[in-house]
Amino acid sequence: MGMDDLPSDISLNIFSRLDVDSVLDCKLVCRTWRNLVKNPSFARSRLACRKLLLQNFDENDTHQDLSSDTCETFQSGFLSLEELGNKSDDCRLHYVEYDVNFKKKFYEIKNKTINIPPIKKTYLTMIGSCNGLICSTVRHHRLNDPIHICNPVTLEYVYLPRYVSGVGTHKMASGFGYSPSTDEYKVVRIYKKSVHTAWCFQVYILGNESRKWTDEKEIPNRFENCFRYSTGILVNGERYWLEQASKIVAFSLADEEFRDVASPPFVERSGYDDKRLCAFGDWLCLLDKEFTVYAETRSLIPLAFTKKGKVLFWQDHRFVSCYDPETAILEKLSKDENNDKADLESYHEAHHINSFVSLKALGVQNCRRRLKYMAK
Repeated sequence: MGMDDLPSDISLNIFSRLDVDSVLDCKLVCRTWRNLVKNPSFARSRLACRKLLLQNFDENDTHQDLSSDTCETFQSGFLSLEELGNKSDDCRLHYVEYDVNFKKKFYEIKNKTINIPPIKKTYLTMIGSCNGLICSTVRHHRLNDPIHICNPVTLEYVYLPRYVSGVGTHKMASGFGYSPSTDEYKVVRIYKKSVHTAWCFQVYILGNESRKWTDEKEIPNRFENCFRYSTGILVNGERYWLEQASKIVAFSLADEEFRDVASPPFVERSGYDDKRLCAFGDWLCLLDKEFTVYAETRSLIPLAFTKKGKVLFWQDHRFVSCYDPETAILEKLSKDENNDKADLESYHEAHHINSFVSLKALGVQNCRRRLKYMAK
């Protein structure tokens, strides 16, 4: 019996467990496999499988059995904006993929450049990643407009309608994400027309037939300090910001409303600059700088939890480390000595999962394809 003779659900299950490069190679084998990969159900199945593996891995499991949802190795990745160091403040976007072997305390890094429109370094530059889709801001009229959406795996991209800049438009923040309850991908654009006016927002739904942003709405005044210096974080269909008074504010992608979130008791004990929000799978977490100082490191970007309660970090923008809360030890893992391509002078990172989610399948009009997105 060959692969062509297998029931479609079994073939789908097998292909969903392959890495991206292997799937792309399989597409070239025959028409049957190509059609299977192009089916939207494959994109959903593989995405669900990858998320399950990310949420259920055990560093002490010595069996390489994916059917058990745990293995001794862990693979994931993130986007990183690298400062090029020129006078124009240009940045380059990278996809950094790491493969950790807990048994050997060793990891390998793959670093690829993603070719997207030029990005300028500003404090409100946004690189949003959700289910393999990347939303990036395009600089115009001194604003960071979140209008470029792409998937580097399917090679698809689209430009959303630009913000029509009014006289004196002051600042713009943004967010991108997926609402499970409405099954919609949405971009939220938040802006302040002048120093003395309230913050407003608009929403764009990918695949909407009108290709228009929603009507402008004002944001309640109590949330006005949330968007000045933060790009927010996406967790479970909601975008979260940490405002200057150390209060957490959420925006629901489903009902498109802002709300207050009960903050941890210790939030008010240190300043705004000492904390940052981050996502661990389906959990919203607050990272306090006190831990960073204690670890004597410039930067700690949380990557993942293990089942034993350990935390993987991307440390100092250069290497992977593992923190054990029981021993309070931050251990640097060994890296392939022949691979130093992950040393980046980056200032912004975002978790990312490569996927086959198609903009065209979502109903996005004027969707185009680039000949090549990933470059070594």
